[in-house]
Amino acid sequence: MSDNISMLKVARFAILAIVLAGLGAILFNRRRAFKWSSIRNAIVGTPRRLILDLFGPPPAAIHANGDYLKSQIWYYPFSTRTRQAIALHFSHGDRVADAQLIRGPK
Repeated sequence: MSDNISMLKVARFAILAIVLAGLGAILFNRRRAFKWSSIRNAIVGTPRRLILDLFGPPPAAIHANGDYLKSQIWYYPFSTRTRQAIALHFSHGDRVADAQLIRGPK
């Protein structure tokens, strides 16, 4: 059963990887609302190591003692067109406790 759960998480993150790689535009449709809640639900609870394995080191982080691995917040670009990024907030248990979609200045 544990293997099935792990495979499910990997599958969910493979989809998330596509979204974060810039193909997330398919989620945007002028007729439908953006489904941020689905992406957020896939991210929350994920171990830091899995995020690192899938997406690599964060391009930006709030560093603790200069070590991004100990940072509580990691930032990944989401859409350059809309100037959005994802902020991942890690708990002390090294799992994503919250994920926020943030927008840069226009």
